[in-house]
Amino acid sequence: MVALLHYVEKYTTEEIARIVGSLPATVRTRLHRARKQMRETLESPASPAEKENYGQAHA
Repeated sequence: MVALLHYVEKYTTEEIARIVGSLPATVRTRLHRARKQMRETLESPASPAEKENYGQAHA
């Protein structure tokens, strides 16, 4: 939710903190974790089954 508010809705960390009722430092931590999780998800190699399904779905 924090990432959506920041990147899609363009709220500042201070504004998000007021919206969700937490400290700005907590919002920054959550944004950092969201970026890390996204990076890991995008960088992880697909399994052979996922690669096979991808080729069939996009053929």
